[in-house]
Amino acid sequence: MTIYEIHPVTFPGFVDDADVIWVWDCLFQEIDLETNKLIFQWRASEHHSLDETFRDINDEGRVSNRPWDWYHMNSIQKDESGNYLVSARYTHTITYIDGRSGEIIWILGGKRNAFEDISDGKSKATDIAYQHFARFHNLTEFPVLLANEIAIHPTKDVDGVTKMLVSAFDNGADHEWTGNRPSRGVLIEITYPTYPDLESHDPNAYTANLVQEYFHPAQFVASKVKDWKLQQAEESACPDEAWQDVTTTSKQGFETEIQLKDAEERFLRVVALDADGNVLGVSDYLDLGWEIGANGILNGYKVSEYSAVQLAMFAICGLMLFVIGYEGFKQFKIWKETRWLGYEKVRLHSDASSLA
Repeated sequence: MTIYEIHPVTFPGFVDDADVIWVWDCLFQEIDLETNKLIFQWRASEHHSLDETFRDINDEGRVSNRPWDWYHMNSIQKDESGNYLVSARYTHTITYIDGRSGEIIWILGGKRNAFEDISDGKSKATDIAYQHFARFHNLTEFPVLLANEIAIHPTKDVDGVTKMLVSAFDNGADHEWTGNRPSRGVLIEITYPTYPDLESHDPNAYTANLVQEYFHPAQFVASKVKDWKLQQAEESACPDEAWQDVTTTSKQGFETEIQLKDAEERFLRVVALDADGNVLGVSDYLDLGWEIGANGILNGYKVSEYSAVQLAMFAICGLMLFVIGYEGFKQFKIWKETRWLGYEKVRLHSDASSLA
């Protein structure tokens, strides 16, 4: 559980006009849901200094009713070793925390970065900023093509932290505003067992996001979820029995990818199920737009990045057909009226004297 708390921090000399800074301090707690007993608590200001932030204090922090948001915790993940991985926005850090003592094991990024950066190019592997979800991935989740490259990297001595960097991903670290960005990425091998294990459940803590033709239900605090059931409906405001089951997918770590190829209706939602098939919670509906409800006029592009272009093309074609049809109707109406009156068309000579 993440907590934002207004908290005073004594830091003489940080600003000229105050020795005590009022901050939005970030805490996280692990709580036993059965007994409501606090298992673990960690407070950012006890382990990070205020001067590690990259966010200016400006006129904030002098009084308690105007606290300074200096850390801004974005995500937490607990691994199978019982330690925690925390992502913080304004310190530009991903911090690995001992789950027993609360002490920092290592920090990636920021002013206390513990990693050696051996990447090439103008963007550096440790120059992270404003990142959100940080989570561990097993090495087996990376492409097979990396196997040889991983094998030939020498093992760094035990005192080091960074072991290797491998180009792997299409969405590279460089912010290039072009159609084809360089395939660059970072793989940092860390010698700790890594596996996501979220420890609590809130039936109201489900959201659903659509990325092209994939559905990603994100569980913020839901370790009891075993399966996600994708449902569809023609209308958003309909009873539960009107929602049709599309597919059921086993939970896969922090985010689960669900294919939308069998979804045909406009509205989607996901239902969280436990190991016995009981419903833990239902997400809000997601509106895919009228083009999906029209039985896939866009031929499966759904709400991808090209849908706006295709919609514009349909609109232009429709307007052209309307103009052609309207002009044709006007000509037909004139022809019909003149025929009924018995008039016939005559060709006018350009020389007016010929009419005399």
